[in-house]
Amino acid sequence: MVAALRTLIVFPLLAWAYLCVNSLTHPGTIALRLTHFTSVPTEGKTAVCCYVISAVALFALRLRESRPGEGARDEH
Repeated sequence: MVAALRTLIVFPLLAWAYLCVNSLTHPGTIALRLTHFTSVPTEGKTAVCCYVISAVALFALRLRESRPGEGARDEH
């Protein structure tokens, strides 16, 4: 479960960062569709969704680690 949450933090955050840089270098594309196959989602909506997924996964991971006996094990 922890590995899945960490994956849901990192990969959407990388996609969000890419879309943010893309919106700075190519501001005209932010309202365009993300792929050529469908009209939704746009680049902007995808960036927002990626950020929300990362934030929720980070919150869930921190909540899981704060519970005694259910969090990450102490490896010292």
